[in-house]
Amino acid sequence: MRAVGYRLYGVVGNAGILGNLRHPSMHPIHWLRHGLGLCAVRTEAVADEPLAETPGELAHLTTSVLGYVQEVSHLTPVVYVTADFAGGRGEQAACGWSEGVIVLGPLTSHHDCPPRPPRRFLRRSHETTGAIDTALRWLGIPGARRYDRFDAVGLGARRDWE
Repeated sequence: MRAVGYRLYGVVGNAGILGNLRHPSMHPIHWLRHGLGLCAVRTEAVADEPLAETPGELAHLTTSVLGYVQEVSHLTPVVYVTADFAGGRGEQAACGWSEGVIVLGPLTSHHDCPPRPPRRFLRRSHETTGAIDTALRWLGIPGARRYDRFDAVGLGARRDWE
């Protein structure tokens, strides 16, 4: 995962379903790989809204965003993901919903993110690297040989999803 100045807050799920549903607190869908889409939170739009009551704190998950997540999860499993990386330190969180209830997490992970080493011919380990990767595995995204699931679906393509 890219580490410098990275921000992500949003809902990830089936692109066909997310693409047909709009919510005023969410940006239009960003199409990802593996049939997924991302609806990023409009952080300015939710700045004054109360945070949702969940078992763990998830940044920018407000009551209106939670209502959207719960409604969408009746149509397809979805995850709410957050990633905030600045200055080589990073935090991730993820939580999964199905049928309107939390069934995964909330998960959190913390990373020290040194620059990536030069490319080598050694195979990368297939272990899960963080909360978002675990949530993507729960959504059915297969592990990739050269990339974690985060990069495999295209979430590492931008530094700021807002």
